[in-house]
Amino acid sequence: MKNRFKDSFEEIFKRVMGLDSVSDDMEMNNIAEWDSLKQVQLIAELEEKLNLDFDFEDIISMTSIKKIDNVLCKF
Repeated sequence: MKNRFKDSFEEIFKRVMGLDSVSDDMEMNNIAEWDSLKQVQLIAELEEKLNLDFDFEDIISMTSIKKIDNVLCKF
């Protein structure tokens, strides 16, 4: 299934994390900028800007670009 939010997500991710690019191999544990506070900010921005409402299980699973993509494909 295609993620219709891919471009918007990447822009939000780059802005929140202060990065210039996004790659599929990025994970919370290998990006220094991606700490727990940035994670909360990212989730809040995604919900607000994309008009989504994530459930708790999705939120705790969103620890990599691939996992976030999988969650966004549900919408």
